Amino acid sequence: MCGRRLCISACAVVSLLLVILGVGVLLGFDHIFRYILNKEVSLSEHSRAFPMWKDPSHETKIRFFFFNVTNPNEVLIGEKPSVKEVGPYTYRANWIKHNITFHDNGTMSYKETKRYYFDRESSVGPETDEIMTVNVPFVTTAQLLKEQNFIIRGIASLSLSGLGQRIFISRSVGQLTFGGYPDILVLLGSVIDSGRPRPGQPGFNIGDVFSHGYRTVIDMLGSLVDPDKQGTNGKFGYMVNKNDTIDGEYTIFTGEDDISKVNQVYEFNKHRKLEVWPGDECNTLTGTLGHIRPPLSKSNEQVMFIPDICRSIPLESIGYESFKGLKVKRFIAGPTAFDSGQQRSENECFAAGRTLPDGGANLGPCKQGAPLVLSFPHFLYADSSYRADVDGMNPDPNKHQFFFNSEPTLGVTVNVRGRIQVSVVLERVFGLGPFSRVAEGVLPLFWQETRVEAREDTVKLLRTIVQLPEYSQWGSVGLIVVSSVLLAASTFLLFRPRVTRREITKVQPIAIDVKKPGDATCGDVFPNKVERILQNGLDRIPNSFGITAVRNNFINELKNTRRTSEPSAPAEINIYKT
Repeated sequence: MCGRRLCISACAVVSLLLVILGVGVLLGFDHIFRYILNKEVSLSEHSRAFPMWKDPSHETKIRFFFFNVTNPNEVLIGEKPSVKEVGPYTYRANWIKHNITFHDNGTMSYKETKRYYFDRESSVGPETDEIMTVNVPFVTTAQLLKEQNFIIRGIASLSLSGLGQRIFISRSVGQLTFGGYPDILVLLGSVIDSGRPRPGQPGFNIGDVFSHGYRTVIDMLGSLVDPDKQGTNGKFGYMVNKNDTIDGEYTIFTGEDDISKVNQVYEFNKHRKLEVWPGDECNTLTGTLGHIRPPLSKSNEQVMFIPDICRSIPLESIGYESFKGLKVKRFIAGPTAFDSGQQRSENECFAAGRTLPDGGANLGPCKQGAPLVLSFPHFLYADSSYRADVDGMNPDPNKHQFFFNSEPTLGVTVNVRGRIQVSVVLERVFGLGPFSRVAEGVLPLFWQETRVEAREDTVKLLRTIVQLPEYSQWGSVGLIVVSSVLLAASTFLLFRPRVTRREITKVQPIAIDVKKPGDATCGDVFPNKVERILQNGLDRIPNSFGITAVRNNFINELKNTRRTSEPSAPAEINIYKT
């Protein structure tokens, strides 16, 4: 009995402890989970997020869509340009982070080598496909000459015509992207640029001009002898010097000291500010690089720094969606991202002397003064005047929207569609040959999509981590319910035996009255029925806690009494309670 009571008591104590544990986990899990999450999502050297950030398992591709000019001759005489989109031409990307250094101020620095490989299977054609496009170096030169007097423009016009320069040229996809093509104007610009005074150096350095020009010519001659050793000096291409190269040194916050700053840019190329735009506000480094946001962040705004365009762009949340079964929060670059400054005053300094309608941003200061315009593909969200200047524009948010999807609990980006269009400004320059009658406007050159997607194994891992709080909460509820039932059952069993025994000991005694035959109130009862009557009567008494032994002893005593008394006649036995 003592061992049984001890087991029941132990079960009750354990059940009570489990109830307390379940309630504690249910009430305190959010704080515990947030603490662990902040520690593991930070980019500290020993966090779980660090190796995923350093060597992501995402699939990254860069896709180019070119605008082939279908009526170049008509454009030269002032007619509206007509373009046809050709693409995609896809390149697989491999981005490798290295030279990672942690600093005492909660930041780390690293460099990233970016390599690209043409993916023919995901492209509409080979890299040798020809595109009729604008000669950007020639247009850039014309813009520089626009402010010169008529005599200089006339001399320049003869010189440029002698060099075979035309507004529209046909080049291959490979040349327009990473390969580049030799261009005399780029060569001259590179040589002249080398002689510009450096900080702290007065005047023009003619020595640098000759030395740099000598090296450039040697590189070009070497590429003719050995095409595998082609240099990029004197070449033009939208992605020249971008393949298998380092685009700069980044310094970002790790989030170890303040998780709200995780992945935010602190320095770029060891500078706290850019030196590109005329205003400090536009040169300020803001935002993240898009890999990770602060976990459990409820903010509906995000700023992304894009080094290739020398600026940050704002994004805003439009709600939740599903990506491979994972709930994600979508952020898009909306209509005001490339606002001219009318709606977003902080964008005024991006104009840099070139006023453009809303939806287009001056890219010239970032690209050595070239008259380039940044927008979303097909002038999505842009002023209607852009689409009025050219035929062939069909903006579609489903195809041309810039967005990324972030898992809201962990802040990990799982899906990106970075879509940007580059266009060129065509303006008439009187006295400069073909530019005297050219149709004016903003002519699209190409648009580029940076496509990043997390692989299935990564998404599966994220789903497991994200569902952990829900599983834990339901597990806590289940633990509380089961433990409460066990506690109630243990308490009942622990106190129930005492009550039952106390009730049994109060059984009223049974009296047996044996009467002689002939009594008026008695019937005849034969001796062989005595035992059966007694047995039937006693069987109604509960058979528990030793009553069987009492019953049997009582029957035996009655039998012995019957034998010794030897009644002369059958007796009637009446059983009743007293």
